[in-house]
Formats: sequence, C-alpha cells, structure tokens
Amino acid sequence: MRKLKISAMFFSCAIMFLSLAGCSSNSSSSGSSSENGGQAQVLRVAMVTDEGGIGDKSFNDSAYAGLSKAEKDLGISLQVLEPQKDSEFESYMDRVSKTSDLVFGVGYKLKNAVDIVSSQNPNVKYVLIDEEVQRDNVHNLRFKEEEGSFLAGVLAGLSTKTGKVGFIGGTDSFIVKKFESGFIAGVKSVNPEAGKLLEDGITSRYAGSFSDTARGYEIAKSLYSDGVDIIYHAAGGVGIGMFRAAQETGNYAIGVDQDQAISLPEYSDVILTSVVKNLEGGVYDVVKEMVDGKFTPGTTELGLKEDGVYLADNNGKVSQEVLDKVNEFKEKIISGEIVVPKTIEELKNFNS
Repeated sequence: MRKLKISAMFFSCAIMFLSLAGCSSNSSSSGSSSENGGQAQVLRVAMVTDEGGIGDKSFNDSAYAGLSKAEKDLGISLQVLEPQKDSEFESYMDRVSKTSDLVFGVGYKLKNAVDIVSSQNPNVKYVLIDEEVQRDNVHNLRFKEEEGSFLAGVLAGLSTKTGKVGFIGGTDSFIVKKFESGFIAGVKSVNPEAGKLLEDGITSRYAGSFSDTARGYEIAKSLYSDGVDIIYHAAGGVGIGMFRAAQETGNYAIGVDQDQAISLPEYSDVILTSVVKNLEGGVYDVVKEMVDGKFTPGTTELGLKEDGVYLADNNGKVSQEVLDKVNEFKEKIISGEIVVPKTIEELKNFNS
C-alpha cells in the first residue's frame, strides 16, 4: 500500500505519479471485480483525513484501520492523503478523485469539499463521515456518539471520588457537542451535582484543536488541579496530552473513538474505558458493499443498538455495581425509553 503524505508544494508531482500508477480515467463501476481484457479491475480507494492525520490514535486511525483491513481482505488499492489545514481539503479531494473509484472524507470538516467535488465527478463514489451531503454518488456514515457518551457519563458519575468530572472537546462544533451533551446527560442521571458543574461550563473545556497535545495536557492539568478526578475527551490527538496529565497527577481519563487503552498502551493504567465508535467496521462494510456492486447513496447512522458505539473493557478498574448500572441505562436507550440529547438545547430539557 502507498501511504502518501502530500503537501501543496509537490501536489503536481504526486498526482503525475498516481496517474502513471493507476488508470487514466475514473471508473464508473460500482465494484472491483469487473472484467477488463480477462483481468479483474482493482477497486481504487482513497482516504482524505482531517487535520489530525494518521497517528492520532483516535478518529483518523480508526478509519484507516477499516481501510487497511479492506486492503488485506478485499484486494483494494489504497492511498491516504493528510491535509495539514482546512483550506487544503477541497484541492486534496479533487486531485485524488482523478485516480480513485471510491473516496473517503474523514470528518465533518470535509463536508464542503465532498459536496463540491462529488458534484464535479459523478462517476466517482464518495463516503462522508460524520456529516451529510445529499447526492447520488455520496454515502454518509454517521454515528450516535451521544449514546456511547451517555454511558461514559454514567460510569464517570458513579466512579468519581471527588464529585467532579470533566470534559475536553476539540473544536466547538455540532459533532463534539453530541459527545458533550450525551456525556453530561449521563453524569446528571446518576450524579446531578457533578452534572451541573459540567453543564455550567465549570468542568467542561474546549481546546480549539484536534491535534494540539500540549493544549490537552494544559487543560487537563488545570482541571485535575481543581479537583476533577475523571476527564472524558472528544478531541482526537489532544487527548494524548490529557492522558499524560492524568498519569502525572494520579487521576483517570476516558478515551474516545478507539479503545485507547490498546492504541495507547503506555497510558492504559489511567484509562477507565473508551467510547468506541465502530468506524473501522463501518468503513470496511461500505467498501465491501462497493466491491459487491451494492454502493448505495444516503445515510447510515449507527448507535448502541447496531453496535456502532460501545464502551471498551474497563480492565477491572470499575466495580460490577457500576457496570450493572451502566448496562441498565444501555438497555433503556436501546429500547427507546431514554432518548439521549444531541445538543446543549436538548440537554436543558432532558430528564432521565
């Protein structure tokens, strides 16, 4: 597999290489096994990351894991492009569309890029993660992050020794607000006082980034100094700094997107659990459908019921009594008895 980390300075050289390595025109086929001169045509798949890039041990790495599995199992060709800033999203998406059959835009920030580029390349298929674009060649893959975050809130609210739990978000965006709103609702359901501190913004902070680990460390260190003993993050690579602060101060943290006790084993001792977004499985399934000629436009949304989100193993750090309570709330969410708020406005009217 070629992993390409392309800067604007040598885009033209990279695309020339890709053009020589791949086919000279976009495929209009929905699968990877169509015959051309007696030989199967390999499905050409590309992934454009958000600013966190590969190595964030979180969101982008989860999508990459799904595509890597598809490369191994399904025989696709794969290339990965990592923009360094938001202004590069559209140009990266446009250029890779020239040599790909299926292109993934990883994260809500790529919505505009996918919207524009998909309209210009109707024979290419696109997958947008965490947002929606309504086109015949776009599949939107979304998750009910608020449901998994609710369970993390229940776990944190019942496990805190100080009565204070914290939240660190990446950017102040609708997708991160889903994580935050669900988490606060879960905390409030079992520990109203800790929930109020979060809701009032006293123990909830934003880093303004998904990659600034130093900022994550700084915010977490401040929260722990103020008596918070468990922090949940929805901030990509920023969370790595949070884990370091938890370890230094002897406190706990909750990971996100991947089981971060596994992806970051050096911090496993301070990670109570992680809210896993089954991005790996979701991405793999979309590629498999494309290979089978079954690509469908529209939106798929995965929650607790579909195992699209779940809590990772706590490795004995949480009591069975707490876990039983978490499972009790999980069943209520799956049954529809509890509808988890997705926004701060919905949170204000939430009663478990």
